[in-house]
Amino acid sequence: MKKFLFVIATFLFGAGAAFGQAFPNYPTVGVPANTQCLSYGNNGVCNQYRPAGPNTLTGNETIPADTNTANGQNPQTVLVTSSLFAGGYGNATIASTTGTTAAVQAADGVGTYVYTGAGTATYTSFKLPANPIQNQKFCLANAGSGVLTLTAVAAAANSYGNTPTVTGVTPTSLPVMTAFGTAGTVTLGSNCWLYQTAANNTGVWYRVQ
Repeated sequence: MKKFLFVIATFLFGAGAAFGQAFPNYPTVGVPANTQCLSYGNNGVCNQYRPAGPNTLTGNETIPADTNTANGQNPQTVLVTSSLFAGGYGNATIASTTGTTAAVQAADGVGTYVYTGAGTATYTSFKLPANPIQNQKFCLANAGSGVLTLTAVAAAANSYGNTPTVTGVTPTSLPVMTAFGTAGTVTLGSNCWLYQTAANNTGVWYRVQ
């Protein structure tokens, strides 16, 4: 499995530029219009741009991949849905602002939100990414030096105008991380949710940690 994932990662990142050149009219996820120039005219002025891409993945995309099956056994090539990679999907947001923040919105495409402040912080409203993909795991972690207090954790309204459900006990605070095995009482310095989609992304965020 590690080898398979490495092959996919190599395809996505190592060969991504070549793939983009081979399919110049394909939009790029998260890239707006009039951003990626495909050709230049007189005086170096762009005369053709790549179309705007969607803001996020949906989990329904398919990625071609070689199976590397020995002795030419079939199938040699398969299509992999992006939802299979959702457990490791997403960028990270690092937030160091201390004190009280009225509203914090985790951006689309983020899989880990890390508080790193030198002191305590309070989020009176923390919202999970608005447009997650199937099987996306999202974690909120405290890597700072003070307690991170949460007044509320909710789902954000998605691009369809719907708000997914959040299921599970809402954490009220994330303590400072401790060395593994040293805490007398188990406390979680991070909490995670797993998303399961439904029609028009009216899915459910399940707390899994």
